[in-house]
Amino acid sequence: MADIEDGPEARRMALVDLATMVGALTLARATGQTPLSEEILQAAREALSGPPSARRAGSGN
Repeated sequence: MADIEDGPEARRMALVDLATMVGALTLARATGQTPLSEEILQAAREALSGPPSARRAGSGN
């Protein structure tokens, strides 16, 4: 499947990425300097590091 560069799907993916980053940062800060904090950040990092087509495939859509 070709990567989506613009349009409604690209906007949706950008919003998902933003929400993931903000949510992960908020949760990591709320848990303080604990192993859970680092685990939250690492999970978000891994989820966002793949190509958009792979992330979209796991979205259930």
